Amino acid sequence: MTTMIDDEFNQLWQEHKIPGWDDRTGNGHTTAGTHANGASSNGTSTTTLDTRSPLFCIPCNKLFAKESSYQSHLPGKKHTRAVAEQSSRITPQRIARLEFAIQQWTNVLEPQLTTTIKHIQTRLLQTYDELEKERALETRRIQTALHRHTDGNPDAMDEETKKANADDENGFDNPLHLPLSWDGKPIPHWMYVLHGLQQKFDCEVCGDATYRGPLAYQRHFSEWRHLYGLKCLGVDIDVTGIKPFIFVTTIKDVTALNERLKREMNMIDKTDEEMEDDQGNVYSKKVYEDMKRQGLI
Repeated sequence: MTTMIDDEFNQLWQEHKIPGWDDRTGNGHTTAGTHANGASSNGTSTTTLDTRSPLFCIPCNKLFAKESSYQSHLPGKKHTRAVAEQSSRITPQRIARLEFAIQQWTNVLEPQLTTTIKHIQTRLLQTYDELEKERALETRRIQTALHRHTDGNPDAMDEETKKANADDENGFDNPLHLPLSWDGKPIPHWMYVLHGLQQKFDCEVCGDATYRGPLAYQRHFSEWRHLYGLKCLGVDIDVTGIKPFIFVTTIKDVTALNERLKREMNMIDKTDEEMEDDQGNVYSKKVYEDMKRQGLI
């Protein structure tokens, strides 16, 4: 189809029959003031270029006298450079070609465009009950077609078809296996994508439980199942808190982090230990031992 449109356009362009482009200028098609030697008119009578000649090179704006000269000119560097420059420019011919292609495709697709517009307008005017009835009729037509295709033998259906039929028996279609909302129907697909429910997160601490969506995954770190799993792994939440263990889901990482936190807590306890002398002065353990060693206490 694209080739046919291009061929038709090239023919009409050469014949100056493109609607709206009959008085076009530029791109080597204007003959006024253009001469065979490429110079402007200076009062001397010269022969004008025949742009419709098959020996005329449009990119180079040059007319050749012989076919052999024209053919030898085509592979040359000058012609190749002129063609590249012309293709990079937005010429009247390119604009006309796009307009012509749009009009031709519009004519070809006019029945489909008209039907689509009418269908959308009709859907916008329908109520919810009318849309539900239409969907139910479409579902029954699909079931009838499947029944005829399998000759009434349910064993001939594949697993996906059986799942779809099971969903129909439950009163709704759920081919994407979306989560159900409060009314027992699948949630809208846009909401499914908005909340990231297509993402799945596994947690070994919770017994290899799987959570759908980032929100449920982040929330579960403060829920009883995850806290119970941490307690079973020897984590003292009252001392360390749950903040260091957020987003840590493997048993190996939890165990290693818990051991490191215990070592750090022991080091802090030793550093912060305080001692008191006979006069009631309080010193850190290190200062107290140094002063006692020097006989100052």
